[in-house]
Amino acid sequence: MKKQMKDLQGKVEDYQRFAYILLAVSGFFYFGAVIPTIQKTEFVLTLLMVGTLVMIVAATASLLYAKRCKSTLLQLEEEQNINN
Repeated sequence: MKKQMKDLQGKVEDYQRFAYILLAVSGFFYFGAVIPTIQKTEFVLTLLMVGTLVMIVAATASLLYAKRCKSTLLQLEEEQNINN
């Protein structure tokens, strides 16, 4: 039970970090799309915007998974407190 709780706590922290990093990367992609340059093709602009959206969706998925792991962790802690 303790190992499972420790693993869940690690997952919560890791997936929250993944989400923050993915949001930062999406910000760089977005800035690359909106900052004017000398020559930017439509393909590159589309690629940057799609990359931005993919990173935001991945960050959202990571946060949702971290939230689910955290709720499971809280349930395990409640069960452990009840059993003690």
